[in-house]
Amino acid sequence: LTEMLIKSCTMPNDIVLILFGGSGSELELCKLLKRQYISAEIDPKYYEVIIDRLKNGYIKEKYKLKL
Repeated sequence: LTEMLIKSCTMPNDIVLILFGGSGSELELCKLLKRQYISAEIDPKYYEVIIDRLKNGYIKEKYKLKL
């Protein structure tokens, strides 16, 4: 759902505002879709998860649900 929204409402290189960083899945998606992003996360634990995911691409490999 998020991918569909980002693709339909933005173009590559547009800036996407993600108000709650959470686990970083939307940020990684923006990165994969070649969108710039701005986000905030108040919890240091989640901040570290986000940084790890953006550096290492773990959403696709480490955290993705296996169906």
